[in-house]
Amino acid sequence: MFNRTSFLFFLSPFLIFSFLYGLSGCQSSTVNRNFYINWLGPAPVIHSWNDHLDVLLTPGGNGMILKGSQSLLIIDPLYSRVLKRTLWKYGITQPVSHVFLSSSSYERVSGLSDFEESLDVFLASDALEQLKFTELWPAIEHHRFHPVAEKIEFVFERYTITFEPFPVAQSQGNSVIYLSEYQLLYTGALVLTGEHPFFQQDSGNLDEWLGVLEKLQQMELQAIVPGYGYWGTPDKIRQFYQYLERIQRLCRKETAPVIDENEDVPVRDNLPFLSNHLSLLNDLRKRGLCEEE
Repeated sequence: MFNRTSFLFFLSPFLIFSFLYGLSGCQSSTVNRNFYINWLGPAPVIHSWNDHLDVLLTPGGNGMILKGSQSLLIIDPLYSRVLKRTLWKYGITQPVSHVFLSSSSYERVSGLSDFEESLDVFLASDALEQLKFTELWPAIEHHRFHPVAEKIEFVFERYTITFEPFPVAQSQGNSVIYLSEYQLLYTGALVLTGEHPFFQQDSGNLDEWLGVLEKLQQMELQAIVPGYGYWGTPDKIRQFYQYLERIQRLCRKETAPVIDENEDVPVRDNLPFLSNHLSLLNDLRKRGLCEEE
């Protein structure tokens, strides 16, 4: 008798084939598209700012998508495969022509390796020099890199973009991207919401970082998009500035091998940070940077 068990056994080769076919990206249905983008974990999500501007939120960081009439400008392409898969999921078919990078960190840059065609890539001069010494460089060196040493304005169709690099802050070669039409600031890793801050490798400087945040607080803004966490009002910059100041005070205490809970700083030293994303407080102590100048 052809019961349920034998029926499933009969279907199993077809189910396995369908699963592998779905991972291959060859499918076209909405259900399979959503599966393909989700199967590695929490799915990246696009939130539309308006018809021409999208914010890309992912577990590994945020980016932005500026839509032109013929092509796209991307702010931080993030991890490899994330951007391309997400564009495909949301049916965004225009080719990418320009990329702006807020830093040289792997999680912001490695998505460039997905593009065989040469893109125009703008980044801080210091960030480019760092990139050339990474393992990622051979996979992305075919792009047209435009190093930026000081603040510039760039027009991309309807958008006027201000790109401002900083020699050192959270890392060497951080940059912010400002869209004047919307008074919107993309901060990259200079501002985080709901995430613990970190130095990129050993190149950051907390005093310089605080100085950059002081400057950003003087800007006329309607909203910010941080490098990690959800977007918010400009007040997020002030809150993050105060958060770093509290970490600095903790750092400068003579005896503080662990976090002082009375300081009300939710520093999560026990989280499994990547090897180059050490807890900021522990990193400052390890590098002997807690002494007041």
